Amino acid sequence: MKSNFAICFFICLLSTIQTESLQTDNWNIAHYGDRTFENLDFCGYITLDGTKIHKKTHIDGYLQAHSAEFDQLSVKGHARIQESHIHRETKVEGELLAISVKFSEKLTCRCSKITLSRCKLDSLYIQKLDNGAEPVVELCDGTKISGSIIFESKHGKVIASKNSIPQNVKRGKVEVKDINDRF
Repeated sequence: MKSNFAICFFICLLSTIQTESLQTDNWNIAHYGDRTFENLDFCGYITLDGTKIHKKTHIDGYLQAHSAEFDQLSVKGHARIQESHIHRETKVEGELLAISVKFSEKLTCRCSKITLSRCKLDSLYIQKLDNGAEPVVELCDGTKISGSIIFESKHGKVIASKNSIPQNVKRGKVEVKDINDRF
């Protein structure tokens, strides 16, 4: 009897930690909670709440993530990420709002506006915008960047709160403003 119970318990335990991959081609709307994926390739509006992705995540559309964990993340569209961790390189093309996010490796953006509040970053690379506009990076609420902020174009602007002033900005100017406590 005890061995049957142990076998059932072990099978149930394994079934809760299985991972899967999700891929969509058409525009979708989805919400995932405490779930684990091997890979995630999604087109549309997706909300991830406590979700973990072990390998690659690619989103075409809108990503809203809270308490999520990513290995690699690529977003074409809008990304709003809160209280999450991204272990490897992150790429965003569109718009980014990150609140209390740890980016363990380089964050690369092709965005007109990037807002980082209470974040920790290795480095930030801003690619040149096709329309020639000046990209704006907002750093607030104690955001820390251990490496450099590099603008690919010859112009870019960093607006930083007093507790988020970056140490190394290349090809851009830094403006200090009181922009804390907005999120």
